[in-house]
Amino acid sequence: MSRARPRGVAACTRSEGQRRLHAFARVERVRCACVIVACVLAAVAALVAGCSEQQAASSADRLVNGAGAQTPPSGSLAAPAAATRPLATTQPAKQSAKPSLFEHGVTTGRKIVAIAFQLEASPGQPGGVDRDVLDTLNTDGVHATFFMAALWAQAHPDVAKQIAGEPAFEVGNGGYSSEYLSRTSAAVIEERTRKAQQVIQATTGDKPQVYRAAQTGYTPASISAIAAAGVRPVSGDIDLTAPKAKLSASGIANDALSRVRTGSIIVIRGDTSDPRLVKALVFLLGGLKRAGYEDATVSQLIGLQ
Repeated sequence: MSRARPRGVAACTRSEGQRRLHAFARVERVRCACVIVACVLAAVAALVAGCSEQQAASSADRLVNGAGAQTPPSGSLAAPAAATRPLATTQPAKQSAKPSLFEHGVTTGRKIVAIAFQLEASPGQPGGVDRDVLDTLNTDGVHATFFMAALWAQAHPDVAKQIAGEPAFEVGNGGYSSEYLSRTSAAVIEERTRKAQQVIQATTGDKPQVYRAAQTGYTPASISAIAAAGVRPVSGDIDLTAPKAKLSASGIANDALSRVRTGSIIVIRGDTSDPRLVKALVFLLGGLKRAGYEDATVSQLIGLQ
């Protein structure tokens, strides 16, 4: 015969099972709640991230297309910015760069230099020109720029016209006279530069595109004043207008050749005040040719012509 389980024990067992079942149910409810909360948090995070990306894209689009541009609707093909906003052709682009002083050309690539001559004059001192310089240049077919002062052109109109008539030569503006730029106001510099332009053009028939005064001393104000008169201010990186007294003609040429580089502007006096300069020019031209350099006018070097 089987022995009957006491009622108290059975009741206890059912109560224990019910407690365990309820505990398991609570754990499941908590776990489900945690899963739901995690899902909700993930959805919120994705929504926030999506909004941030959309806002960033909208900001970027405003930067590219302008403040008033609109982002195309979702799913449409966005046209390139150049297609939606073509460049304006009715209004010129704004020039933000300030006038600059041209010291030399590009220093890489084609080996080319510009040779220039300064023709000075002042009231009571009309200056002159060394015709041997012109003959030497013409013999070798050398391109050169002549920065002539307006007073010089007036004092030597025949030579000025001869220079302008040579295809390899360029007429440059050498100022009205041998003026000191650093001691002259910008307004006076602009006025004298414009007057020099008129005198030189009336004498030679050529309108200068470049400017170099004998007494340079450029300042930011003088550079702007010269540019306002319609010419490009030039200095040059090799100045032989006042060579050292102890140097011979070959020494002057060798000094220049030791410093020359692609894009250099070599400036020499064009008058008869220094008898060494014609011989120095012959040595210089020979050295440049042996080194493989081509010659050009200053405007050709700058790229204005």
